[in-house]
Amino acid sequence: MDPNFITSDLWRSLTSNLMLLWGFAGSVILFAGSLLLAIAVIPSLVGSGHLPSTPPGPAKMVRPLFFFLALVGAAGVAFFLGQLLPEVFNTAADIWDRVAI
Repeated sequence: MDPNFITSDLWRSLTSNLMLLWGFAGSVILFAGSLLLAIAVIPSLVGSGHLPSTPPGPAKMVRPLFFFLALVGAAGVAFFLGQLLPEVFNTAADIWDRVAI
């Protein structure tokens, strides 16, 4: 199963795929990090007394921001995955005659 010659158009497609992959990875990190802070770290800091639990405290104001950032990250994951998968399959089909064995 020898690959075909990789032309400049295929290299451009591979570059595009790599950029989409980096965007996907960044979105996953944004989603997971924001959710971790909003669900685990901030309530733990409030429970241990390191952050004040009074109503105008910073935990009550910052936590919704992290939930919003997690929502933005999840939308980014869906967008980049939706763009990446078809492009990867098309590029792989152009390079190899058979993608699967």
